[in-house]
Amino acid sequence: MYPIADPQALRNPRPDTNTWFQSGVNALNNVSEGMLVIQWGWAPIGGARDFTDPLTPNTLVGVGEIGEVSITNVPPLPGSDPYYAYVKLLLHMDGTSGSTTFVDNSPVGYTMTAFGNAQIDTSNVKFGTGSLICDSTGDYLQINYLDKGFITALATEPWTAELWVYSNTYNSIRWNSSSATQFSLGAYNGFSADFLLAPITGANLVTTNYAMPTFSWNFVAVVNDPVTATMRLYINGVEVASQTNKPMTTMFRVSNSGNTSFNGNIDDVRITVGVARYTTNFTPPTAPFPNS
Repeated sequence: MYPIADPQALRNPRPDTNTWFQSGVNALNNVSEGMLVIQWGWAPIGGARDFTDPLTPNTLVGVGEIGEVSITNVPPLPGSDPYYAYVKLLLHMDGTSGSTTFVDNSPVGYTMTAFGNAQIDTSNVKFGTGSLICDSTGDYLQINYLDKGFITALATEPWTAELWVYSNTYNSIRWNSSSATQFSLGAYNGFSADFLLAPITGANLVTTNYAMPTFSWNFVAVVNDPVTATMRLYINGVEVASQTNKPMTTMFRVSNSGNTSFNGNIDDVRITVGVARYTTNFTPPTAPFPNS
């Protein structure tokens, strides 16, 4: 079997080039679903294989239709995030030392505004070239929600908030969830918050103290799982607290103002709406969150 090199096939090809077919033993014997073979099935008689050979009759030796082809469960490319389309905020905190420019690598592309002394630190990082450093004197980042809208998620929607933290001062974490539409996550000393993911109003519904090591990087994740009607807090991949589902509707902040400002470094922040990434204990990421 010879496709393009057969002069007769060029002069009088099969009209239907969208047909999936295989032409017997003289052609491709391993055609399978996912392969479109065009103009195979012409068997030259007398050895007419080149354009310089005389034209000879051709015989169609057989046509068989494979049928409809479908592709499912395609694995993501190495280093990619299969849920990237659901990511609403992605901050790697990379850049030059002292910079106040923080790039959102999510599909949304929020503009981040730095307040207080919030800036990039290149001397203490988890991944990449930098991290956010705050000194507990009102340092925080905030999305420009007037430009892109709020980061929102209903209590009935799955969502995940995750980040790396390096605390200089306090060794406990407390998780607050308001009776309104916000959640917060912070390291505390008594009643003084030192890290917040978002402003909070209303009474605290759940409080948990967890001995998180100071002067080391720790992975923190909050996951809202509507399948089990549970919102969970994970520290370094281990569930340390849970409660019933809560929504997320807020101007999003990393750290906060006043006495709720973080003291330490924050790296790789990711907010995903539409996916509960962790529903059981897990191994924390070993690489930065992908940008695609």
